Amino acid sequence: MMFFRIIATLANSVEQKPEEEGLAQSGAWEPIYEDICQRFDNRLYIFVESIQGNRLIAGAVVTDMARFSAGLEEFWGVIGYQVEHVDVNEITMRSLGSLMHSSESNNFGMDHSIVFDKFGLGELRIRRSYGQNKRKEFLVGTRKTHRELFEEAGHMLCGHSLQEELLRIREGTETPQVQGHPVHYIVQMSRTKDRTRVIETLMSSLFQAGRLKSRRYTIQEAEPDEVNTLNALYQASHGGSIVLTYPYEDDMDALYAQEALGKLELIGELIAEYQHSVLTVFCIPKAGDNIKRKLKDHCPSVSYVAIAEQRMREDEAEQYLDSLAMASGVCESVRHLLCDVREKHAGYSPDAILAVFQDWLNRHLKTAVYPQYEEMILTKRKVVMEQPKGNAYDELQAMIGIGQVKQLISRAMNYYHAQRLYVSKGIQVMKPTMHMVFTGNPGTAKTSVARLYARIMHDNGMLSTGNFVEVGRAELVGKYVGWTAKAVKKAFEKAKGGVLFIDEAYSLVDDREGMYGDEAINTIVMEMENNRQDIMVIFAGYPDKMNALLQRNEGLRSRVAFHVPFPDYTVEELYGILNKMVSESGMQLAPGAERSLMEMFEAAIAIPDFGNGRFVRNLLEGARMKQANRLMKNSDKQLTTRQIKTLRADDFRSVLQPNTRAQRMIGFGAS
Repeated sequence: MMFFRIIATLANSVEQKPEEEGLAQSGAWEPIYEDICQRFDNRLYIFVESIQGNRLIAGAVVTDMARFSAGLEEFWGVIGYQVEHVDVNEITMRSLGSLMHSSESNNFGMDHSIVFDKFGLGELRIRRSYGQNKRKEFLVGTRKTHRELFEEAGHMLCGHSLQEELLRIREGTETPQVQGHPVHYIVQMSRTKDRTRVIETLMSSLFQAGRLKSRRYTIQEAEPDEVNTLNALYQASHGGSIVLTYPYEDDMDALYAQEALGKLELIGELIAEYQHSVLTVFCIPKAGDNIKRKLKDHCPSVSYVAIAEQRMREDEAEQYLDSLAMASGVCESVRHLLCDVREKHAGYSPDAILAVFQDWLNRHLKTAVYPQYEEMILTKRKVVMEQPKGNAYDELQAMIGIGQVKQLISRAMNYYHAQRLYVSKGIQVMKPTMHMVFTGNPGTAKTSVARLYARIMHDNGMLSTGNFVEVGRAELVGKYVGWTAKAVKKAFEKAKGGVLFIDEAYSLVDDREGMYGDEAINTIVMEMENNRQDIMVIFAGYPDKMNALLQRNEGLRSRVAFHVPFPDYTVEELYGILNKMVSESGMQLAPGAERSLMEMFEAAIAIPDFGNGRFVRNLLEGARMKQANRLMKNSDKQLTTRQIKTLRADDFRSVLQPNTRAQRMIGFGAS
């Protein structure tokens, strides 16, 4: 569906006002509009907005472009004006509404709102004022050539993936006989500014290649309360495109985010239903890999091209740093900052480089450019000293990935520190509830983080001992009546002053209510309340199963203060973990091994429950076994230290072949 503003030059100037014309006086404008609409099977609606001198301005709603020209000619004939020249420009739905309002004010139509209902736009019109901040319309720019778009894409954070797609779009510039969209897009970037540049470039290229009939595209937030309007929005976007922005990361801490995640199935169904008439660009934050997988699962018939920030090579990272410095007016070289990037982050990601550069620029401005503000750096250092301390906290921050987990842990620590601040100021507060739920697939570091968190809480005076006690169903549920309560109380006594970590906590839920598992849960709830002053309980397990556990007992649900989701690791994070493990073991990777390993990790994440961090550990152990076998075959030769310390790509391939997606290996195979 497309909307147009039509500017016609008339052969003769019309001096009289519309209300003085016989046509306007008779109120015959609406029947004319309706008659033309019916003649063209309700696929075309044209109306007059104003007539001044020899200039006539009209608006149009068109669902069949093949009949638009004929309908426009017939419209001129019916209204009785001789037209010399016509200029037609596509507009947004909002601009169309303004034209209709002006038409009514100028007495060229009594009420055009019926048009919105006629074309299925009523829902969008009703919710326009409510959702105007969540829905914005744009027109594709057409001034830049394909070459210019390609060059600009090279300077964006997702340059490689975007440039590859621009080349594919360019290959098929001829208008095809079969109409439809071969692929749709998932743009995975966190910053709105960067995402907007990608969308503008992508839309311009698609329109120039004839893949889009309409220049209009709508950016709509995929909020839970907006899903009901999406169907109307898709109906209004035939021939065009919709950009759906999903604002949540893989963070289920907020109930609203959980509700939004539940709507992904409905969104996926809409994308699939309109996949050949409306192009969809689904935008998610960088930390949204689970969201991406869930969307693909909900609409397997739709193919997506992923456009995301990518890990850079060292030379690319240097160029990116230079571009950041140049954009900020910094004349000196900043390439030394790559050392900071390597120390603080896993690899050269655009986010990591930008964060390090901005931190350096803030210091540079206060010391070299505006030295009168140098004391502000000292003030900042004082604030940092009040942040969580201890080796355990440093170890947590040094872990690869789990960015959201670190943020939530910091948020929890800030909450506890705030309680202390209130007490120091004489404000009465209750001892805060410290219990947590860790949700995630196996190997996502839930147990490791829980161990560190026990130490962090002890280091910061929140727990008296920092003990870490790990239990499961076997340690909590007794075989006979009366044993379960004693077992639970024993576990709490052992964990006094520290953390009681209940792994696979969902296993406490029995098929039938009133069994020993329910007794264990009820006793746990009672002990959580009795020991809230000096013990923390962390429940861990799969996300969906943990939700069933919390739903089983309202008392348990109400006593959990923080929900901490552990997303699956990305390919880049898995490589970072492996690199760190290799380095810590005193080994090194052979030059050129990175590409092969990245391919292996791409294959691994496609396997359900592939193991995440455990998979990396097993992969490294298998590679070292393979390397040892390889070295022993050449024991008659003198081996250098470098040869002994180096792991080659072939050492890893024997553990998992890149094309082994459906098969899972137990142990290590021979080769």
